Amino acid sequence: VCRACTKDMPEKYGLMTKTNAKAEYLLGDADLKDLQFVRKKITSTETWAKGKEMQLFLRMQLEEAAVKRYGGGLQLEQEKEKR
Repeated sequence: VCRACTKDMPEKYGLMTKTNAKAEYLLGDADLKDLQFVRKKITSTETWAKGKEMQLFLRMQLEEAAVKRYGGGLQLEQEKEKR
């Protein structure tokens, strides 16, 4: 995805870390295993982060996976309220 598309349509082409994707879309590792992602080195100066990479997923693919798992946006919101 080009940078212009990412900036113009962040809700569709924005990137999200694996940790945030799990929290926001209530997806598990099994849901994410078939999705494509980009690896990016963590640029933090924190000792724990040195040499580690994060996995970045497209929001559009995360939304599709959440709809597949929960059946739609309304059901996802209801599941969020339960937790």
